[in-house]
Amino acid sequence: MSVISAPTAAQEPASPESVSNPYVRQIAGSWLRLKAAVDAFQDEVAACGEDIDLGYRGFDEREILVKTANHICYQLEKRAKIEFGGNAGRLEIDTKEWPERAVIAEEVRTFEPCRFWIALERQYGGGNGERIALEQAAQQIVREFGLATDKSGPQYKANGSLVLSTNIYVERAWSGTVSFTCAESLTNTILALKTFGMWANLPGAWAISAHTDWRTKKIRSREQISAAPWLTLVTFFERIQFTFEASAARQLLVFLSRYSSLGKKADSDGAR
Repeated sequence: MSVISAPTAAQEPASPESVSNPYVRQIAGSWLRLKAAVDAFQDEVAACGEDIDLGYRGFDEREILVKTANHICYQLEKRAKIEFGGNAGRLEIDTKEWPERAVIAEEVRTFEPCRFWIALERQYGGGNGERIALEQAAQQIVREFGLATDKSGPQYKANGSLVLSTNIYVERAWSGTVSFTCAESLTNTILALKTFGMWANLPGAWAISAHTDWRTKKIRSREQISAAPWLTLVTFFERIQFTFEASAARQLLVFLSRYSSLGKKADSDGAR
């Protein structure tokens, strides 16, 4: 499992012409025009306030620029997830600690969208994004089902299918809905299983996304949910069982051994 570290910021300015992506160039150009417009408006407001003796000399220039810069980062992250995630499905990106973004809080005018995009390309381009997305999905599955700490190992049925269980907490017995934390975790797990299904070319992988609204779903004991031809869920008041048909079960174990900490641990144990 790779460790993602914040890239080092380049020192040279990055102009819109420094990147080839037209969307990024458009945003970078808009950022430059906004800064110029803020300067012009600031001067105009200050002059008008002075003329009529309002005692008001300007507006919150920094707040406007900070909000805009953070929104630009959000938009570029969304674009990076699409462009660099490949066919893996879902790529999570966290740039809060990156130096290219830290300048927003320190000196917002030095923020450069193109430099931020170049850092995203360096971190997630060249196939890295797709690999990271697969690793993120594998780790979510390992966490949800406690596979890293489960000493008993996977449970198989006689037909070769695999059963994995996760505990849930029903917030209100009368409503049957799970807690917010459980719902969020289940949603992330369903999306991770969708990524696995796409990686393994399993039928109906895209359809799994229809089963992500756990916050409003009423839990009924022993209800069966066919999430995909190879995946069936059975709900109970204290847990949910995920049953993978035999072929999908074998591919899931390959997926986890290749992209999760379980595979790294096995390699480490084997080297001893």
